[in-house]
Amino acid sequence: RVTLSSESRLLMVLQWLREYPNFKVLAQMYFVSRFYAQHEICHIIPILFVKLNYIGWPAQYDINSLGVHAVIDCSAHPRLRVHPGSADYYRGDKRRNMEVSQVVCGLQGEIYDIVIGKGHNNDQAMFNISGLRMHIELNDFILLADRGYSHHLIITPAKPEWSELASHDRVIVENVFGEAKQFSATSAVFRQSPELQALVLTVCFEIVAERHRNNEFRISPVINTSF
Repeated sequence: RVTLSSESRLLMVLQWLREYPNFKVLAQMYFVSRFYAQHEICHIIPILFVKLNYIGWPAQYDINSLGVHAVIDCSAHPRLRVHPGSADYYRGDKRRNMEVSQVVCGLQGEIYDIVIGKGHNNDQAMFNISGLRMHIELNDFILLADRGYSHHLIITPAKPEWSELASHDRVIVENVFGEAKQFSATSAVFRQSPELQALVLTVCFEIVAERHRNNEFRISPVINTSF
């Protein structure tokens, strides 16, 4: 019987997130059985989900000259068909099953909030079911977004307030998604359960948040403020 040290087990999980091999290939890399590799993935991912707490709303916010506090967007992550309930994950415009992540990030790339939803939800639906509407209305919180969102506190290209500075700052959330999708488990077709996929997506965004929590994603003219 072969067992791995704690460091090797964690390394195996991180490599699985990064490269997303099947369990048989992963087992061959670490000279363990396929069932051992699968068990460790299903055991450690929930632990990382609980232990990693780098995503959260800060006490102080940066705002730009438009009065914007953060940027919001959604991204789709492909997965295999689900039985039952396949229709809940089917995305008509992509013509495949998906899970959707909604991310709110600050003007320097800090991740404030992430919500995972079923693939049939579009951007506005994710905004409605996430409870973010109440949060921004209570705090008079102004967001930047694309045309998929509609709210009086969200600035989109369809509104006259949109400017070159808004375009410059909205790219930040795209950079965050790009960082997260460097993990193949978030960008490849996910083969395990939707519940595990939701945990995996959150863990990958937590790793991105930790990586850049003290780094500036891009230089942007901002003003410190607090609620």
